[in-house]
Amino acid sequence: MKRLIVDVSPIFYSNLISSVGEAKREGVKKVDGVIEFNKSVLIFKIFEELAKLKNTYNVQEVILAFDNPKGGYWRKNYYDRYKYGRKEAREKSEIDWSAGFKVFDEVTEILEKFTSFSCVSVPTLEADDIAFVLSEQFSKQGDETVLFTIDQDWIHALNYPNVSVFRSRKTQRLEPLHEVKTEQELKDKIEEHCVFGDKGDGFLHIKSWTKFSDEFIADYPNFKGREQELYSKHHKIEAMYNEKHNWEKKAYKHPRFGWKSFKKSSTTLEEILKENPIHQKNYDMNKKLCLPMYVPTDLANLIKENYDQTSKAASYPELQKFFLQNNLFELNGNISNF
Repeated sequence: MKRLIVDVSPIFYSNLISSVGEAKREGVKKVDGVIEFNKSVLIFKIFEELAKLKNTYNVQEVILAFDNPKGGYWRKNYYDRYKYGRKEAREKSEIDWSAGFKVFDEVTEILEKFTSFSCVSVPTLEADDIAFVLSEQFSKQGDETVLFTIDQDWIHALNYPNVSVFRSRKTQRLEPLHEVKTEQELKDKIEEHCVFGDKGDGFLHIKSWTKFSDEFIADYPNFKGREQELYSKHHKIEAMYNEKHNWEKKAYKHPRFGWKSFKKSSTTLEEILKENPIHQKNYDMNKKLCLPMYVPTDLANLIKENYDQTSKAASYPELQKFFLQNNLFELNGNISNF
């Protein structure tokens, strides 16, 4: 059997951004700092994109993987700075995210109730977890799995047999990228991710990110909770640290090399990890935050249970009713794709 697992959040977000862009071009003015978007346009864009997927990838089943922050994502509960910058960016945005999330909830309910898509959503888990766990399971069954996402982290699933990854672009006008990697490239990607972290997700280079000691925080209380700002001023750190904090000074030395330089360096990863226990601690943390095999076993089991319980039968009359209520007449011709 051939299945498609879809990362839903980027589809929601990109089409919300697109809808707001259209509203701006039409001259809609800001109210309380945000631009009001057309709800029907947003819903149409989401369903239009989803309607293409089953035929495009020639699959028997489409699985929609949802982020579910209820109870707090397990990664954020494990490491409180995980994706710490996302909320602040939304608050500064001209997009009405509150209204957008209401539309997403409404669309999600329709997808769950009235389409043949298997909608998988488990509290504290992200779409990444769902994709990794299910693609591994299907691989063991000898089935073929296609992953559709914008997130480059999903290429880790290529380590499972019979898995392929297509990464979408920022605009639908461009064809998705079919990720093809050699065994060595996949191995390098894992090492790069564990050493250099992921700035977008808030965990960084093993030499430049960790929590300060209680002693340091006591001496420099103004920087509590502002580690990132302090790291970006690494030249000032040299002046601030004294011999009392020399151990931490060495651990937080600003990294001056990228991945290519790291590969060419005579200093091995093993030597870097031995330089300071903080490096090893951060490396272990990065592995847990980014690699598929570190999804907690109890949560992985919940993903499998949730998938087994999903409804895979469509109710086209109800779906058509929803389309008509939202003036989505053009979608009726594609209703069998749902």
